[in-house]
Amino acid sequence: RSSTDSLNVYIGNVCTQENRLEKMKFFFKTLLEIFKSKAKQDRVTVPLMKTLEGLLTNIVIPFDEMNDFLEEIYSLTRTEAFKSKNLVKVATAVGVYMGLLNFKPLREKSLTILLTYLCHSYPKVRKTAAEKLYLFFVSLDDPMDVVKDDDQYDEVLVILTETAWMKPVAQIRDTRNKLFPILGIEPPAKKEKTSESTEGAKKKEEDHSYATLLKEAGY
Repeated sequence: RSSTDSLNVYIGNVCTQENRLEKMKFFFKTLLEIFKSKAKQDRVTVPLMKTLEGLLTNIVIPFDEMNDFLEEIYSLTRTEAFKSKNLVKVATAVGVYMGLLNFKPLREKSLTILLTYLCHSYPKVRKTAAEKLYLFFVSLDDPMDVVKDDDQYDEVLVILTETAWMKPVAQIRDTRNKLFPILGIEPPAKKEKTSESTEGAKKKEEDHSYATLLKEAGY
């Protein structure tokens, strides 16, 4: 907590100076170099992503003049969390993508990943993504920036709040898929059907993973 407060004080001081943009760029360049050099080292990257999540919601940082850094944050986070089995890491990545939703150049790409997380193999990740997406939509100054009309906006909120995201993926995928056309996003490509035996083995593995993760997450 004290380190976070100290960082916020530092950022606040820098952003009052005439050369704030130069100093902010140097700060983020250094931070992202650490991210790249320590890739897949969870003890470093997880707290670093939590720091990024907080920074992305700091309104005094001139991100509108730092689009390249936003793109790099997105790219590094995606690489870091891809196929990760670390529940905390993936949940932290959700927070980073949520922060990136505040910036229109990154909104569509971040929304796409967050929608795919609604059918993540980890139930806790699905629930976290749905809750955070709901908070994003209800906090929008103008929902028409994301949807076409009030009916679509209401439908998005209903899907996010009334879907039982902790249920097995097979039971919620069709509901999740309704969000893609509403938000004007290309849905993920359908996977080719596999043999019955392969499907059976996969279902058994998913069911075991689902039960284990519920137990570990305290559900």
